[in-house]
Amino acid sequence: MVVIRRTAPTPTRATLAGLGVRRLVVAGAQSDFCVRATMQRAAADGFDVTLVSDCHTTSDASFDGVAIGARQIVAHTNLYMSTLRYPAQAFAAVPHDQVELA
Repeated sequence: MVVIRRTAPTPTRATLAGLGVRRLVVAGAQSDFCVRATMQRAAADGFDVTLVSDCHTTSDASFDGVAIGARQIVAHTNLYMSTLRYPAQAFAAVPHDQVELA
């Protein structure tokens, strides 16, 4: 049997919620690790998420002898965020000049 417990709010989640934040705009390094983990956690915590599609990066990788180029990883991360769907939440991957902060 698997028991899943909802964890207590993290300090970051509690701080953002206390400030009335509803949407996070994400950019950064290591698209396939830090950026994706941040986006997924924010989505799971109920935040809307906008990924700045031309403002994240990573390095080439390989898995099981298959080379995966950084451009492919970035493209896949953009695809992932632009197609993510949770009820009553909004997700997008947009270039920096299309990000709306208001």
